[in-house]
Amino acid sequence: MSAPERPPQSLAANLSLAVLVFALCAAGLEGGARLLAPAPKPRPVAEYIWDWQQKWDGDFYTVRSDSLGWPPWDEFNREGLRDRAHAEEAPRGVSRLAVLGDSVTFGDGLKPDETWTRGLEAALDESGPGVEVMNVALLGWSTRQQRLAWERIARRYRPSHALLAVCLNDVPELQNNLSRPHPLLARAFRASALVRLLVGAEGREIASVEELFEAPEPERVRAGWERFFGEVRELRRTVAADGASFGLVVFPFRFQLEPGAPPPRAQQRLLAFCVRVGAPPPPWRACLVLETRDPRVKYQSGPVHGWALPAEALCPVSRFEERFRSLLTAGYSWINLSAYGLFRGDLIIGVELPNEPGGVPPGRTSVNYSGPALDPTGKPGWALHLWLTA
Repeated sequence: MSAPERPPQSLAANLSLAVLVFALCAAGLEGGARLLAPAPKPRPVAEYIWDWQQKWDGDFYTVRSDSLGWPPWDEFNREGLRDRAHAEEAPRGVSRLAVLGDSVTFGDGLKPDETWTRGLEAALDESGPGVEVMNVALLGWSTRQQRLAWERIARRYRPSHALLAVCLNDVPELQNNLSRPHPLLARAFRASALVRLLVGAEGREIASVEELFEAPEPERVRAGWERFFGEVRELRRTVAADGASFGLVVFPFRFQLEPGAPPPRAQQRLLAFCVRVGAPPPPWRACLVLETRDPRVKYQSGPVHGWALPAEALCPVSRFEERFRSLLTAGYSWINLSAYGLFRGDLIIGVELPNEPGGVPPGRTSVNYSGPALDPTGKPGWALHLWLTA
């Protein structure tokens, strides 16, 4: 005898039951997540790190201007930049340098004639006219906006050279603005502990430039540098395709000029990047020599290690030349020349010798060269700590 047939449940009832089960499961997961991932307290972000959507509702802006280039004292030109008007064709015999920057290059708080780009042009004019400097900078621009400014504005004027003027807050601005989730996901992240646990987005934002100097380097800082380097590579490629040369200058951040400033990790990062991509490193003002066997020279170990020495223990290569010739004929079996690193813009070369000459005939001394010590990641460590004593 067959069992009686059960009446089929309606589709609506099945869907309602599924929704109820899902809601109960979601509520249970949300409750558990709230115990594991309470609502984070927002980290205050420094006011000099701009949110592009809040400031200008997009990823690029210029200042609206009706200037036609005359009168010449209009503060903003027809491109919406704080610069004098330029004809698209440069005068005969004149090359153009486009400086791409932010508020420092813009000259925030300064008159247009007081900006460093005007000072650069005046200094170049002292050796004869022939270089026209374009100030392509606005408040809050980062490397992304500077790249777009080259593509949308500067390249029409066919500059011979592009100079990227870097402020270190470019790195957190790129990271914070480009890693930000979709607005709907951002609202869900703020409202739901479960979303916070699944997304794991805490700590994506860089709150201040000081974080670029932390060791070990936080993941958010590493990601910010990669975004920055990506923008620089793309800008460099575009500038080269337009037939112009490309250079980069980096400004120290304000706290780096104060007593007790940390080692220049950010500048070392930039130098290592320039070397890695084939851009020449900045020229050294002088190559100084440190003879490590000098009894006045003391090596200090510890978390921050380096050399303590009187200032006269460093001497320019031109002055060391005669001394080096005498070392080559003194009978030493070897002489080590080591690039220790950078100090105040100079490359310091250390000279190491055996304790005593070994009677080696002239011309048979082995001269060994080595670069700076490698950091834990295998990159050259260009930072050198010197303490100059009286």
